[in-house]
Amino acid sequence: MDLLAIAPAGDRFAEAGANRNVRIRDLETLEILQEFRVQNSRITGLARHPSKPIIATASEELEIRLWDLKTRKCVAKLRGSDREPTNLAFSPDGSRLAASGQNVTRIWDLDLPIN
Repeated sequence: MDLLAIAPAGDRFAEAGANRNVRIRDLETLEILQEFRVQNSRITGLARHPSKPIIATASEELEIRLWDLKTRKCVAKLRGSDREPTNLAFSPDGSRLAASGQNVTRIWDLDLPIN
C-alpha cells in the first residue's frame, strides 16, 4: 500500500496502492475494518471527503471513482485528461474534487447525495 488518507474525525485512515484495493484501518489499533476492490489497475491517487463517508480513488486507467464507504459501491466515475492522475483533493466543504498529474489539473463540481 502506497497512499494514505485520514478520516475527518482522525480515528480511521484509508490506504491503497498497487493491489487495486482500499483498506480502511482503525488509526489506534491498525485493525483492518474494511477492504474492497476499487479499481482495475494500480491506484495512483486517494482522498477522503471532509464530511461524508466517501473516498476518491484514481488509477492508471485515467479514471477517478467515488466510493460510498457504507455500501462499498461506486457512486460516481470521472474522466479527466489523457494523463494519469496522481494527486486527489476535496475542497474543504467537499463540493469539489481536484485531480492533478503530469502538469495537468482538473476540478469537478460534485453533487453527492450521500449524507
